[in-house]
Amino acid sequence: MIHIACKPGHSKINNEFNRIFGDVIHRPVGDILNEKIITKTRALANIMDYTDRFVISLSIPGFSKEHISIKVEDKKLIVNGLKEETKETKFHLKEFQMSDFSRSFILPDETDTDHIDATFTNGILNITILKTEKLQPKNITVK
Repeated sequence: MIHIACKPGHSKINNEFNRIFGDVIHRPVGDILNEKIITKTRALANIMDYTDRFVISLSIPGFSKEHISIKVEDKKLIVNGLKEETKETKFHLKEFQMSDFSRSFILPDETDTDHIDATFTNGILNITILKTEKLQPKNITVK
């Protein structure tokens, strides 16, 4: 236990400080927070820009294609994954999560949201979005 030296007359505060913080220092963080550390998985992304398409790759190990949903709202691509971990598993060390995740990406104007393809292999989700011709500004002649 850690002890803090205080001036005489402050022993009550000293004892309380040692009781609270001494216990915190000697307990695992998961126990202190009732094992509610993080509830969302961070799906890391790479975005590639090719001449005819964009490809978004998400790293989501431990998921299967049944756990993943992809939708487009206006020009926003939304990828969600839901996978509940079993409560009966007791971890001694837990450095990564395999629970729900959500990522969203604003798509450029030159994307064709009617032609989006997704494949899932070895924990990597690849989403391919075709490009359309970039709209050129029009000059309007005043008559």
